[in-house]
Amino acid sequence: MSILEQLPRWLRPELALKGLAVLVIGLLVAKALSKIAEQAALRRSDHHTGMLIGKVVYYALFILVAVLVLDVFNVRLTAILAAAGIMSVALGFAAQASVANIVSGLFLLVDRPFEIDDVIELGPTTGTVTAIDLLSTKLRTFDNLYVRVPNETLVKSTLVNLTRYRTRRLKLTFPLAPGADIAAARQALLDEARGYQHALEEPRPFAVVAGFGESGTNLDLYLWVRGEAYFQSLSDLNERGSAALAKLGIGVSYPHRRIVGTE
Repeated sequence: MSILEQLPRWLRPELALKGLAVLVIGLLVAKALSKIAEQAALRRSDHHTGMLIGKVVYYALFILVAVLVLDVFNVRLTAILAAAGIMSVALGFAAQASVANIVSGLFLLVDRPFEIDDVIELGPTTGTVTAIDLLSTKLRTFDNLYVRVPNETLVKSTLVNLTRYRTRRLKLTFPLAPGADIAAARQALLDEARGYQHALEEPRPFAVVAGFGESGTNLDLYLWVRGEAYFQSLSDLNERGSAALAKLGIGVSYPHRRIVGTE
């Protein structure tokens, strides 16, 4: 009996080469088909959906390739499945978080509450979406910090997509000093809003008396701006509105306390 005949079946050169060929070719085909699926999805959907579909196709084909390689070595799948059933009991608790995140990633694929480059707010965290994977979503905050959010957290939490719509309503509050001419103040603020470069003509800006604060009357100015100009508009109109009121001699009130002591 030759040495080759004494080797276990799976160690024989011809089977090893055949198994290696199936593995390499299978992985190359899986990679190519996943890219094709991703590109096809991108033509009908967004980058988020295309990327997730590509990964799902790749992992599904990877499992198929693994089965084909095992078949080359004449490995019985029933024995492997039985062993996998025993191992699943031991690994179930450890893997449940990952499985939950993968399922949540598929829910995000269907629901699509946000896309790549959207700015979302999740609790105290606000940032730009940089990547959406099966297990987690990556954000970059305005402080240039990297934040990894498990997909299960996104599905279970209330999130705000700050850039989903192209326009946003801006609200600015101007606390007027007691005795201020409210009509003149309202007109001055509306003139500033209507002449502002980022303000939309429709819906038209408007100003209302919101109530009475500790030190005077609160006048709220509302207008619509383009989403990308929101923060710049907030700063500009606070400055321009305060300057317009000061030009009319209308003071802005500030909370103050008067302490009276007795000896």
